Amino acid sequence: LMIRRPPRSTLSSSSAASDVYKRQTYANVVRNNVIYDVGYPGIFVYGHSTRTSEAELNIIEGNVIFDTSTHGMQIYGQAVARNNIIFNTGGRGIEVRRDNRPVGQVRLVNNTLWNCNGNASDASVVLANLSDASGVVIENNCVYAGTAYALALNPFNTPPHVSTRFYANLWRSNGHGKPVFINKSGTSEYSAAEFRQWLTDNGYAAADPNSSDADPLFVNAAAWNFYPGESSPLRDMGTANYSPSTDFDGVLRDANPDCGAYEWTSSGGPLWNIGTTFKGTAVGPEDPPPGGGKGGCGGASGAPGGADSGAFFWIFTASLLYLVRLIFRASGKSGQRRTSAHGCASGSDT
Repeated sequence: LMIRRPPRSTLSSSSAASDVYKRQTYANVVRNNVIYDVGYPGIFVYGHSTRTSEAELNIIEGNVIFDTSTHGMQIYGQAVARNNIIFNTGGRGIEVRRDNRPVGQVRLVNNTLWNCNGNASDASVVLANLSDASGVVIENNCVYAGTAYALALNPFNTPPHVSTRFYANLWRSNGHGKPVFINKSGTSEYSAAEFRQWLTDNGYAAADPNSSDADPLFVNAAAWNFYPGESSPLRDMGTANYSPSTDFDGVLRDANPDCGAYEWTSSGGPLWNIGTTFKGTAVGPEDPPPGGGKGGCGGASGAPGGADSGAFFWIFTASLLYLVRLIFRASGKSGQRRTSAHGCASGSDT
């Protein structure tokens, strides 16, 4: 799926997300999409209050999101976001937030973020209102912020629940000497080492072992090449707790996975150059459940073969209805399901 902003006369810049999965959705797969130049969040997913088993989580993987006017990805419920590349967003790169129920089973794993959020007092990754969350894992992410912080842990003075686990993340900010912001009395800015100590002192389940705030040394980030250079600290920095078996390009990860969306190999990379075209590689070790996603708005559509086609989908907001033309190509592994961007006003099937 490739999504770009429709003619500006048809879509308000503050009204909808390009790919919306509403309340009571589960077992949806959003995979291998290119989403750019949109005036709203790239991917916005809720979850299901009771569908929290491993097979029922929403999966967001292998996507590229850039040039959004607001956030790159917003997660308000059960979801696994892995192997995604998000850059040049007007708002936060990834926001995980409590909606009207506690957040549970959210994993951010092996994502690469660069230059997300131009607001120096905000952050590229924000964990908001998660004091009653459960099953939250932040692992092997590479977050390189420009003027913003790399991570804001509790902008509303409500730290995430101590069950939240951090493993082997790289937090880097050009705008701040210390990349992590925690809204509390006293010290609010933390280096990676100080953040580890804060997590330990406050009893967190995993205190970001092997984390770093070093320069990730991408090959050429300004040219949208976020592959780790040969001397990059991202190499072998990660942990294999929740790391996917393949990377953004479909390359197998080894027993010591790299941090970020790519796994470095001696043959070099990336295999597909990020651009405004369909993604040239298919990734994702797991296929979605038979029949695609369930509940709510959206779901995965079967996509064997390789023919390009166009489709219209409706996206609803609280008060307005928009028609968005989404151009998609069914490519990749035979039988692999790809996303359809359905939207609806309530939690019924579409």
